[in-house]
Amino acid sequence: MQSQGVIMTANQAFRKAFGSTANFMTPRVIERGSTKLHHWELSTGEGIFGGELFGVTVLTLDGERTNDLSQSFSSETEARTFIDTIK
Repeated sequence: MQSQGVIMTANQAFRKAFGSTANFMTPRVIERGSTKLHHWELSTGEGIFGGELFGVTVLTLDGERTNDLSQSFSSETEARTFIDTIK
């Protein structure tokens, strides 16, 4: 893990990890940001049952995927609350 702060921006990290490919479940990016330990992306889309779905994708500071931290939520409030826990 890097100890010298962010080594790339959130946009750079997501481009490294996923290229220009959107998440198929939550393709519309709402916001990206960084914490001391991670980059995160909040996105939205339509769930398999037709309701709105929010996803939080988490990467390491050097742009590596951390699937164990990434989650989906039924509301933006729940997703943002989760983002607060990874800060």
